[in-house]
Amino acid sequence: MQLALIPLLLVRPEFASAAGDAASRLAGFPRLTLACYYTAAMLLQRKHETRLRVFGFGQERLPDIFGRELGVSPSTDVDQSLRLLAQRQAVLSGRSLNWYGTYEHAAERLLRQAELEVRWTPT
Repeated sequence: MQLALIPLLLVRPEFASAAGDAASRLAGFPRLTLACYYTAAMLLQRKHETRLRVFGFGQERLPDIFGRELGVSPSTDVDQSLRLLAQRQAVLSGRSLNWYGTYEHAAERLLRQAELEVRWTPT
């Protein structure tokens, strides 16, 4: 369910304010997860902007809500920012998973599904 947060925010960036509200009610690992996945969605939106717009996603930019708190800013090198976020999530969560791959996987699944839907839709 957590991984669904990234595609949800990529498709519905207007939920950004709800993410900020939810974070204010959370603590510990759930808050960290929300902050990291939201920040990943924000960065992935910038990275895949052209592909997302083809499908009508990401018309509204996700604002940087948690970047300062996490020590990650949306630089011009989005991949570098995503890698830094992954490192920060590993350290802060105490879980040395492939967070970068997790973020990318979530975005790629959304984009592949959208591409397949376009192919399957009769013209």
